[in-house]
Amino acid sequence: MMAIACTGFTSCGDDNDEPEAPATWSSEYIITFELSDDVINTADITAHIANPDGTFREEKVTKTKSSWKLTGSKLPDKAGVLLTFVPKKNIDENKTYDIEIDGGITVTSLRNKEVADYKSYSNNSDIPIKGDKLPQYYVGKGAGFAYGISENGKIINVDVDSFDFGLNGLWEWVAGWLK
Repeated sequence: MMAIACTGFTSCGDDNDEPEAPATWSSEYIITFELSDDVINTADITAHIANPDGTFREEKVTKTKSSWKLTGSKLPDKAGVLLTFVPKKNIDENKTYDIEIDGGITVTSLRNKEVADYKSYSNNSDIPIKGDKLPQYYVGKGAGFAYGISENGKIINVDVDSFDFGLNGLWEWVAGWLK
């Protein structure tokens, strides 16, 4: 009889009648760029920043190393940074420039402040370009990284070329006209 009573109490104690609290989701995007001195000296650079909450902002890039930490508080979301380049007027047509652009993005999806998904990606480009060709290289070009996080916390790819960055699809056109 005593064994039956203990089993009954243990069974009652393991019963989970309390509803589970809904998950709290958040996101963190860290985007970094490192540009050669030649890039800084030959182009006016603008960072077009797409925040996870759907807002956009711009910043001038004047240093060789730049980074942005973008955080979101609800899913789904997507975020990223696009650099656009406008050639400066002081380019020496006879000089060969070292046009190096290195960058990366790290994305973390957090559920109740614990990592639910994580992805990191980087890319680099190092091209010697003669000054007479440099303006054409910059016009209509950009360098960017973007990702998204689905409503269930999974990191998803975002095509940087189709992500607007608040430019209404005109960033190539604008970059071409500002030379």
